Amino acid sequence: MRIEVRRTGGFAGVARTFSVDTAALPSARAAQIERLARALASRGSSADAFSYDVVIDGQTFAGVDAEALVEAMTR
Repeated sequence: MRIEVRRTGGFAGVARTFSVDTAALPSARAAQIERLARALASRGSSADAFSYDVVIDGQTFAGVDAEALVEAMTR
């Protein structure tokens, strides 16, 4: 599964992109990241909060809560 997360906003307004191909990861880590990606939930916006757009195998999910996904991807 190819996953790309674009994070924008926050206090500094800095944009960052995180990406991973779970096929290249150990199976336990890949399973955790894929589970988090499938469980994305919509979230409202608030001042100084991050905004996430996630692309999973070409399908885009905008305005989702992807904090746990980013954390798992960057460990």
